[in-house]
Amino acid sequence: MNKSYWGSFLVLLSALGFGVMPIFALFAYRDGMNTITLLTFRFLISAVFLFIYIFLKGIKIHITKTYLISVFILGGVFYTFMSFGYFTGIKYISPSLGVLLLYTYPFFVSILSFIFEGQKPSFRNMLSMVVSILGLVLVLYQGMAASSTFGITIILFAALVYSCYIIYGNRVVRQHSSIITSAFVAMFSALGLGSYGIITGSIGLKFTPTIWISILGLSFFSTIMAILAFFKGLEIVGSTRAAIISMVEPIFTILLTTIFFSQGLTPLQWIGAIAVLGGSMYAAIEKEAVEEEVPQQEPVGELVNNE
Repeated sequence: MNKSYWGSFLVLLSALGFGVMPIFALFAYRDGMNTITLLTFRFLISAVFLFIYIFLKGIKIHITKTYLISVFILGGVFYTFMSFGYFTGIKYISPSLGVLLLYTYPFFVSILSFIFEGQKPSFRNMLSMVVSILGLVLVLYQGMAASSTFGITIILFAALVYSCYIIYGNRVVRQHSSIITSAFVAMFSALGLGSYGIITGSIGLKFTPTIWISILGLSFFSTIMAILAFFKGLEIVGSTRAAIISMVEPIFTILLTTIFFSQGLTPLQWIGAIAVLGGSMYAAIEKEAVEEEVPQQEPVGELVNNE
């Protein structure tokens, strides 16, 4: 297989892994699993196997106090709140709507980058945000009446937190391996959620076989495989192409939600969905010109920017 095609396939496989994530979660919820327990075991299993992968690959880990504080903030604070918000939100609204709401994070990234880093949005970024917002209006226009206001609000909050995570995380991975950072983020997310679960008594340990299928699917396919496939594909095709290919992730979620839960989008919402993703893709293409002048840096992946 052509190397470029192989890299594109890996990124596409990663997008499928992340896209099926809400499906595993909803099946677990149907069997009585709560959000805290599900996420704790997802991150615990993922962290263990990511560290095993790092050890087997002989990747050296250089730990400093500053780095530990940074990954604690990334995993124990930002990613914990983002994951909890997103996984809680899809209990109340369709995953199809939820994933599109989460994909408003580029809008928040642009605003926060302007506020805290003085990065003025380019015309392309401004146009992409307008297109995405108009698309979101179309999606919500018909979906709002049948959706929970709480679910919509908490996922928009998750998108805001995710944007903070991306901005802060990009600074961290400039000096450290993305795989190592992903492992530490998963570890601190597991510790944060697990500690909360133990304190509040919300950790459940009675798992049915179907719950284990959801947990293992979420951990191995939607986290470990998705992260490793993304980074390997990223090495081959570059960050711009990888970012563009990753935009199919919400499409996978929408299609799978339609197949398994009959919660698809109306024709008008599909137009809005295409506008949301088209706006994000248009912004991603802008990075190509920048990368021709500036040495390429590793982006932050689903655990450290992809979802």
